[in-house]
Amino acid sequence: MFRYLGALLLLSASLALATPLTEREAEALHEELQVQHADLLRGNFTQTDFTGRVRVQEVSVHQTLPPGYVVLAFRVEVLERFKGSAAREITYLHLTEGPRDPTALEQARGKTGIVSLFRDRQSGDYSLGDNGYHLPDTPHLRALARELAQHAKPR
Repeated sequence: MFRYLGALLLLSASLALATPLTEREAEALHEELQVQHADLLRGNFTQTDFTGRVRVQEVSVHQTLPPGYVVLAFRVEVLERFKGSAAREITYLHLTEGPRDPTALEQARGKTGIVSLFRDRQSGDYSLGDNGYHLPDTPHLRALARELAQHAKPR
């Protein structure tokens, strides 16, 4: 956790002072984010039922909750499955702060990422979960997910 603090402090100082990062600082930040995303993927992979590379087809507000939260429904195409169901399309729910601007929801369409999802044993519904992340779709994370899949033990 402490290794991320340096990158976050560097980014926050740059934003607070409204000065652009130097090329070296930007590279260091990028490397730290790659390490952080890899750590998140490793943890999520072992704790969840499904991990895959997905493309967002549609995002909608599934439910509005007081005070100021919404449950979003993501309908996604599964581009590559690393763990779990071999479904070609999955809809999953994600609790987030709201309300969501419809324009912002529309902008998510077509974006790709790597998600690790929990599956409710009774309903079969998927959810991103409290500690879940929609990670960027990078060659580095795809390679890591494939490696994790090769060494995974069935749940």
